[in-house]
Amino acid sequence: MKDVEKTIQGFHKVIRPGGTLLATTNSSVTLPRIVEMCNRMLDAFDLPKTTSSVTPFCLENGKEILQSVFPTVEETVIHNALVFHHATPIVNYISSMFPSLNIPDNTYLHAEMKVWLKEEVENELSLHNGIWRDPKTLAIYRCQKEKS
Repeated sequence: MKDVEKTIQGFHKVIRPGGTLLATTNSSVTLPRIVEMCNRMLDAFDLPKTTSSVTPFCLENGKEILQSVFPTVEETVIHNALVFHHATPIVNYISSMFPSLNIPDNTYLHAEMKVWLKEEVENELSLHNGIWRDPKTLAIYRCQKEKS
């Protein structure tokens, strides 16, 4: 979402009076181990490192942005984690993000990166007793439009 404020204003415009918007987002520091692994991979392949994709609208600024448009905003924060015991789901998760990481659309490069990821993730798993635990914090917002 490029222009968050404009998007939120658009939602407000189409919601009926008294209607509700339900919005969710992650913390800007969610899944730090996956972000670190992505950056190590990008570094290994001489590609630019990634930044958080949720920063324009995240737990750290979401309520404030929504309150600029909606008079009532309730925030629920959930602290959780993704836990993995095998490399494949982590490799699949990270490789599903390749398009958003601005990785060139090259089948051979993608295959090489997946092989690299599998080796690195397996190494990380072996260093942590076969457990990959990555904190994930998210927010759920319930926004109420005025009734008039």
